[in-house]
Amino acid sequence: MSYGETCFARLRKYERREQLTIWVAAGLGSLVAFAATDVIKEAPRIFPRLVLTIAALGGLCLAFSRVQFEWNATIIRRQIDEGTIEKTTLLP
Repeated sequence: MSYGETCFARLRKYERREQLTIWVAAGLGSLVAFAATDVIKEAPRIFPRLVLTIAALGGLCLAFSRVQFEWNATIIRRQIDEGTIEKTTLLP
């Protein structure tokens, strides 16, 4: 955790991380698409299943992290809108 950053800086950081989860999810989707092709036809039968299982677990983790980033950003936005804090307020 960074110390001494403003609410606005933290909010932007959360928004960038939300976007980053989309790129990681796209990579994960590419891996699943690759596992579904005939390229791995000669791989052991467990391999495609293993890839799909890991991709599903990874997708769950990505979804959870994205929701957390969105929720933390929402909390900061609400506090700014209510006037509880300002964009220039330093956060711990």
